[in-house]
Amino acid sequence: MKNYIFFLLFVAASHSIFAQERALASLMWYPFNADTRDYSGNNFHGTANGTGDTLDRFGNQNAARYFDGIDDYVALPNEARLKPQLPVSIMYWVRFDNLAPQYTTIFTNDFSTSAHSGVWTNLSSDGRMTVSYGDNTGFYSANRRTKIGTTSVTKEQWNHVALIVRGANDMDIYLNCENDGGTYSGTGGTLTYGNYYTGSVGRKDANAGDNTYYFKGALDDLKYYDRVISYTEIQNNCNYSQSAVISIPEKKLLVYPNPTSTKINVNSTEKFDMIEIFSIDGTEIYQTQNSETVDVSNLSSGIYIIKVTSQKTGYTETTKFNKK
Repeated sequence: MKNYIFFLLFVAASHSIFAQERALASLMWYPFNADTRDYSGNNFHGTANGTGDTLDRFGNQNAARYFDGIDDYVALPNEARLKPQLPVSIMYWVRFDNLAPQYTTIFTNDFSTSAHSGVWTNLSSDGRMTVSYGDNTGFYSANRRTKIGTTSVTKEQWNHVALIVRGANDMDIYLNCENDGGTYSGTGGTLTYGNYYTGSVGRKDANAGDNTYYFKGALDDLKYYDRVISYTEIQNNCNYSQSAVISIPEKKLLVYPNPTSTKINVNSTEKFDMIEIFSIDGTEIYQTQNSETVDVSNLSSGIYIIKVTSQKTGYTETTKFNKK
């Protein structure tokens, strides 16, 4: 009877957590787990043009998106809600395979062929993170507002990025959990969008007569918000993921079936005595000991992180699963 009561309490807590998460949800969320679907609940699904599946920062296959730097991008749907007024926030994990600016555009919520419009993020010429918005009147510094971080990123290395844009001289850039400071550039007017084009992941074109810029590298867990994200949200998204990466010397964990709608079986070549399940933002929602099967039928659909641990040997390993 005690176990049954505990189970009911767990289910109730899980639904409460998910209700809170949805109340503070992202406007759009692309986990990039073998698709370009939006898992925020808003159904702003992307359309892949090229791109492909690749290893994520945990080493999982088909769990991040690869862009070739030639013509790969993901088109956002033509939805007015994806072009909000300020503030906006963007958060993602990225691996740059080429640090030249024309290969580093991660995201823009608008697409114009001859003007800086909407909000976008890329690297500066010396490899620092930037976030900008344009007034849709031209493609010079007088037509945009930009903040440039202080730290140059490293090629072919995963980095966590969080960006907040409140106004012309009120933007934050977080790189790997830390506020990266920075300086402002540009004298553009207010945020303005074009009339015809949708936003893109991995593509930008604002220079008349010049080639379109395409991202070269890998991208994971892209989240886009029509609000200011909190410091706690940034830390939860960044710190948990960093500790998970560090804790995986080699992949020994197998979780199946994946995707699943009822239960998952957990196997590893190493002995373990504890299983934990987290939301993608790092909130723990379930824990059990001395078991190799977990009933997940009461979880909402989405992507989850499962972690196994041996309290005797210190072994720990993390992977994702998809609850249908």
